[in-house]
Amino acid sequence: MNRVTWLFSIGLLALLATGVPLAADKPPPVKKLALKKADGVDNGRIAFVEARTGPQERRYLVTNVLVTQPVRVTLDAVEPGDDLQLRVSKSKWTEPVHELSTGGAGRAQVTFRTQGEFGVAVSGADVGKPYRLAVWVGDEVRHPMRSVVVPKSQWNEGDTLGGKAAPAASAGLGWAVWLGLGLLAIIAALLAVIVLRKKGEEE
Repeated sequence: MNRVTWLFSIGLLALLATGVPLAADKPPPVKKLALKKADGVDNGRIAFVEARTGPQERRYLVTNVLVTQPVRVTLDAVEPGDDLQLRVSKSKWTEPVHELSTGGAGRAQVTFRTQGEFGVAVSGADVGKPYRLAVWVGDEVRHPMRSVVVPKSQWNEGDTLGGKAAPAASAGLGWAVWLGLGLLAIIAALLAVIVLRKKGEEE
């Protein structure tokens, strides 16, 4: 053993003893997916990936997603007997929010909504297993909001947020006022008669 080989062996043993990670322990590289319009896909954009499983999981990143956009991730095993794992992560690769397996069906699919970015990881028990990955992000789904401003013509017709209750209440209030005024007039007349009678008796 020459001096160079001996020094290399000593250095390698030192690295293993101190626990310094080697190149194989580095996290897998991350590939950013570019979503594009595709023929036959009228709604949204999609990204396709054809690859094979490696010694480490394959990682993909999708960015600029709005919570109003539906998202669907589909993993297909080219060979039906292969059991591949699909993981969808939000903040950390090691903490997936969705975890599925192609199993005997040969397909794993998940639909969700999120804001910002998310990660997709594909792995398998064996190296070199072919797979197809599709990530679809749909167009924004916006629900129309009803206006809170009601035109005067509609208010008169009773077309308000409360239906016809508001005009009916207004009409009922008018009758109550007139009835109250009528009762007050009757009471005032009775009091006047009583006062006049007392004056007549005193004279």
